Formats: sequence, C-alpha cells, structure tokens
Amino acid sequence: MQQPTLPAPPKKRIRLAPALRKQLILDAALAEFSAHGFGATTTEAVAARAGLSQAGLYNHFKSKDAILETLFNEVLTPQWNQWMGENEPFTEGRIDSLIDHWYARVADPRFLAVFRLLVAESSRLSSAARHWREATVVPYLAEQQRIVDTLVAKGHMQKNPLSDMFQLASSPLIYVMLMYLFSTGADDSLRAYIERMREAHRALFKQFLAPSRRPD
Repeated sequence: MQQPTLPAPPKKRIRLAPALRKQLILDAALAEFSAHGFGATTTEAVAARAGLSQAGLYNHFKSKDAILETLFNEVLTPQWNQWMGENEPFTEGRIDSLIDHWYARVADPRFLAVFRLLVAESSRLSSAARHWREATVVPYLAEQQRIVDTLVAKGHMQKNPLSDMFQLASSPLIYVMLMYLFSTGADDSLRAYIERMREAHRALFKQFLAPSRRPD
C-alpha cells in the first residue's frame, strides 16, 4: 500500500537582530520606492520584499513616511569626520580627507538612489522632507558653521565668503550628483570629468580655506 505523501515541514523562520531586520526593510523600501515611486508603493509591498508580514514591518516603522525619513537620515545626512576638529588648523591634509570623503559618498549608488527619490518626490513629500530638514539638516549645518567660525577665530582657517557661509563650500557636490543622476552610466568620460571637478574643488579649498602661510 502506498504511503500518503506528507506535507513538507514548514520552513524555519530565521530570527534576525532588530538592527539587521530594520536594514532589510530600508533596503526593500528603497528598491520599491525607486521602482514604483513613493506614492504607488504600499507597506505590504515593502514587507513582502523584506520577507515580513505587514505587522512585522510595523514593529519597526509606524508608517511609510517613517521609513522614508529614516532613509533620509541614514543616507543623506552629512557625516562628521575628522576634519571638523576645532583645535587644529584646516591643513591641506585635512582638506584632502574631507574632499575624498565627500566625493566617495556622492558616488555611492545608495546615496544617489535616495537623493533621486528626494528630488523626484519632494513636491509630494513636503511634510516628511521638511521635518527631516528641520530636525536633522538645519541643526547639523548650524553646528558645522559654528565649528568653522571657531576655526576662523583661532586663525586655523581663512576668513572669506566661503568660510562665512560654509554651505557654499559644498555646493559643487550638488552639480556632481546631478551629473551622476542624469547620466546613463558612469562611463570613462564622466569619471574623468568628475575627477577634474574633484581636483578643482580640492584646489579651491586649499587656496581659500587653508590657513594663510606667514612669511618666514
């Protein structure tokens, strides 16, 4: 007598640390937002891509807007690095560190994907984008300017329009990001052009922001 076919045992669910599960949700959301737009993406679709139930997703994020704001905070918010110390001159070595950090960051595909989302969806995301800017970006820029003002006061950085409004110093990065977004791929000519931009940006900092050399 033929034995009945038994159903396959259920697959054992892999338990992940909350931080890893959260990252999976963010990755899934970015993929869905990029493919379908923020408005057309549902939390069900994000949960399914992340391998979760919708209830499981809500254990980590209370809404789709909360997911978006977290992406902004974790991917787009400028990062502090060692150039921001207040008690050392803004030397050419520290300028090299900053420029290399900036250009590596804006070339990162994840960074560009979130930036593209912000540009494409900003008119429909005014509340989330405004909250992110007011809660995260504005305080960061204010603290950055405070540190720059301290460097200038101590003679560690030149005083001029770039140091008076330090946001201007990073404005070439916006042009570089747009070049990446509008290109069909990072071909050799684009990479060469951005490298020239990078070196010109570096030279601008060294000429106008590094401490003035005193004659011997």
